[in-house]
Amino acid sequence: MQLQYVRPSAFDLAFRLYERAIHPELFDVFAATRSSGRDWSADIRVSVAGHIVEFRGAGQNVTEVTGPVSLSLPERGLCVGHRLGGSKDWTFSLESGLKVHFSAHVEAVDPEVFRNLDQELSLDARDATLSHRFPGGHRLQPGPLSVIQIESLTHGVLIHAFHTFPENFAVLRTQSLYETGAG
Repeated sequence: MQLQYVRPSAFDLAFRLYERAIHPELFDVFAATRSSGRDWSADIRVSVAGHIVEFRGAGQNVTEVTGPVSLSLPERGLCVGHRLGGSKDWTFSLESGLKVHFSAHVEAVDPEVFRNLDQELSLDARDATLSHRFPGGHRLQPGPLSVIQIESLTHGVLIHAFHTFPENFAVLRTQSLYETGAG
């Protein structure tokens, strides 16, 4: 029998940024990859409701967590935490010179539009850096899908993530840009 993974509501998500590494054991990870450049490296993981990015550069470790508001995480090192909804954009400049730009958009759409988006993302998943399809709730509903594309830059990384929420007919789209400021 196949396990079913139910994502929380697309409207019950948060973005958190830590000025430290967070133990990976705190998360159920379903897919992972590592990317690196001349002066940086990043571990990117797909979790049941979003993703985790651990970025190392400019002499600093930071961890981005996009997931449910209810996810129990430590307070130590938390530099910012925001609930997601609609469109949000943030820029953080850390003392080390590291800059983090984060953009998120949560959108609920008509069921037919959602099916089309899911089909397009399924095709994109074939060529994505990282993707994972979770089992669906029933045979007529696609399982939640996470698709992550990574663009390595000279002094940083750009990460595009898409997470579908079939129960809400919603999609979370995020873009994270990490810049070391070197160069």
